[in-house]
Amino acid sequence: MSFYNRAGRTYEAEQYEEAVALYEAITKMGIRDGRVYYNLGNAYFKAGRLGKAILSYERARRLLPRDEDIEANLGFVRLLKVDKEPPEERNVVVRFVLNLYDAFSLNGLTKAASGLYILIMFSVIGWILYGRRFRSVCVAVLIVLGAVFVPVCGVLAFKIHAEAFVKEAIVISDEVDARSGPGAEHTKIFAVHEGTKVRLERRDGDWALVRLSSGIGGWVRGKGMEEI
Repeated sequence: MSFYNRAGRTYEAEQYEEAVALYEAITKMGIRDGRVYYNLGNAYFKAGRLGKAILSYERARRLLPRDEDIEANLGFVRLLKVDKEPPEERNVVVRFVLNLYDAFSLNGLTKAASGLYILIMFSVIGWILYGRRFRSVCVAVLIVLGAVFVPVCGVLAFKIHAEAFVKEAIVISDEVDARSGPGAEHTKIFAVHEGTKVRLERRDGDWALVRLSSGIGGWVRGKGMEEI
């Protein structure tokens, strides 16, 4: 905790670059703590490094998905980006699933699914032992638990898939050119700017094929971005 306390004192003294170095040292120790990444994002923002600030907030959000401070700061710094992302139109069902996805971490969903499974097993045992006397109650409990268990498991499966296969990154350079192929000799298609989130599809040496939320894709140099 000495590094963490030192970093906090350094930040309060407005020595932001030193605070960044101390918080980064904590993360390099293998510590994955949402508050550390949140404070690192604050330090990067104060140091004028927007891309790194957004990257740190995104990492903090994955560990603490319901933290209001993280959401507020992330929402604010996103407004400062050059590349604006148009709002997506989603129906009620899609919004519900995405809100559930965003509201819980992988660990939280795993615990929720395990808890629901245990409750279902106890309900089944109760039905077997006391089915004649409490059949209607057991059936009602099982229906309710099942109605919650199925979507939770669905979101959990999607989140596991996303953690394993869906890679996202934040642009940390001022501007990065996206080209039609993995090389500077290929045609420039578009440019992305600091703080923009992209989806990584595959790599070829120092180059990576990325896709924006709009669906457009191109090859960019890997050093201009960092994976969340």
